[in-house]
Amino acid sequence: MKKLFTYFPGTGDIFSSVIISETLGDKSLKSATEKAMKIVKEIVFVNKDQEDKKKGIHIEKYLNLFD
Repeated sequence: MKKLFTYFPGTGDIFSSVIISETLGDKSLKSATEKAMKIVKEIVFVNKDQEDKKKGIHIEKYLNLFD
């Protein structure tokens, strides 16, 4: 996997929200973590060229990834 040298505020919030949601839905911690990693990776990759990263990620565009 290629490393991206970028930072977006709020990615930790997204990560932890996915883990909490998945584990409350009776998924294993391993499965929940893998899903959270996949979602955050995809969102960061798609937004890597965003000019003003301080604004964070507009999560509304990516709600379909959470199914």
